[in-house]
Amino acid sequence: MKLKSSYILAAVLTMPILLFAQRDNYYFGAGLGTGNIKSNSPSQTSLSGTIIIGIDNVLGTEIGIRSSYVIARKVNYFLPENSAGKYYPFVQCFSLNAVLNQPLNGRMFTEQLIGIVLLNDRTFSDINKWDYGITFSVLLGWDLRDNNREGFKIGIAGDAALTFTSTNASYYIISFKALYYL
Repeated sequence: MKLKSSYILAAVLTMPILLFAQRDNYYFGAGLGTGNIKSNSPSQTSLSGTIIIGIDNVLGTEIGIRSSYVIARKVNYFLPENSAGKYYPFVQCFSLNAVLNQPLNGRMFTEQLIGIVLLNDRTFSDINKWDYGITFSVLLGWDLRDNNREGFKIGIAGDAALTFTSTNASYYIISFKALYYL
C-alpha cells in the first residue's frame, strides 16, 4: 500500500508540470495551519502541513492548475507527553484544483480554488479508508515579486475538503502559505 501511495503522490504532484511542460510560470510552495478534522466522529483540533506544485495561466487563460498534498493530525500528537500506546487521528489527501488568481490593488491578490480530492481517513486506529470528494480554498495574499516572474507570494488561506462516500471524512484549515515562482 505504501508503494501505491508513493506512486499516487508523485503522479498528482507532478501532473501540472507534465501537462504543460513548455510553460514558464511554475511554482511550488508549502503551508502550515490549524483547523479541524472529522469523520464518523466529533471534530478534532489539528495542525496541518501542505506541499504545493502548480502552474499559472494555463492555455492563455486566467485559470491555473494546482496539485497539493495535505496532512492534518490531532494537536496532541505534537505536544510533549508520554505517547506510548496512544493513537493520534489524522487525515491526508491529494488534490487537483483549478485556480483563479485575481489582483486586488498594488501587490495584493486573492485566489479561489475548487477541485477534486482523494482523502485518506485515519481518524480511528482501525480505519484506513480512501474517499473521493471536493475541495475549496480561498487565499488572500501579497505578491513579493518584482517586475520579473520569479519570487515569492505569501498569504493566509482557508481550505476545506469534503468526501461523499464511506466515512464522510472532511477537514477545515486556516493556514499560512508561501509560494515560490520559478
